[in-house]
Amino acid sequence: MLDVKGDIYDQVLDLVKKYNLDNRCLVLTFTIDNTKKVLSSKSNVMVSALIDSDKDYASLVDLHASKESIAAYITDKTSDKIIHKIKNVGLITLSDPREVWNKRYQPFTLQYYDSLTFKRKLDILVTDFPIEVAKMFQADELKKQSIHAIHLKKFKWLAEQQYDSLSTLLHDDVHYIHSNGWKESKADVIANLKSGKLTYTEVKVHESDVRLIGNTGVVTGKGTFYVSMDGKPYSFDLYYTEVYVNTDTEIKLISRHACKYEKKD
Repeated sequence: MLDVKGDIYDQVLDLVKKYNLDNRCLVLTFTIDNTKKVLSSKSNVMVSALIDSDKDYASLVDLHASKESIAAYITDKTSDKIIHKIKNVGLITLSDPREVWNKRYQPFTLQYYDSLTFKRKLDILVTDFPIEVAKMFQADELKKQSIHAIHLKKFKWLAEQQYDSLSTLLHDDVHYIHSNGWKESKADVIANLKSGKLTYTEVKVHESDVRLIGNTGVVTGKGTFYVSMDGKPYSFDLYYTEVYVNTDTEIKLISRHACKYEKKD
């Protein structure tokens, strides 16, 4: 990413081309004239154009540049309506929290960067602390992977009747709610599995994803559940939501809710 200071775009782009960096550079421009200048060069770099207003967006559209060559740099002045237009035409978006500009000489929290990325629909987050923020997101991804893995293991433990593992995973205050409105506590889940009132033969997960909010992980999934209730076999196609609390030492399932859906052929 090149933030060019002064009217030296031609010299900078010549160096970019000389060292074969065209396809690895994003050149920041903060006026429409500079955007035009970079686009008119013989370089294949991607150009970011500052989009603060409807006028900025209209000026960008008037350039008739390919979406592969342009990225939209948005700020807190950019309205949701304009962001929606930008995303609809398929442009890459980027923005930054300007930590140092705001006299903050350390990173914000991961939750702040997550919120900024979500609110501005960002593809690229620019920060004054790239190493520290990257580590935050890497740690966040590891937490998501851990929660996703344990949520899949849980289904295996249910089918294999591994009660000790299940008991360790379930939070003492868990609410385990089935698609028919039946609500179980931790003690109920274990007791009903042991008695055979409800047994799981197999769970086929068709899709699932994890969202992380602080130390809380929310899994949303879709699957087919093969069970036996009082000795009678059933299968249910369910959407399910599971909420996990994640500490430094353990992951606990504190809430689960499921609802039926019609499976389309």
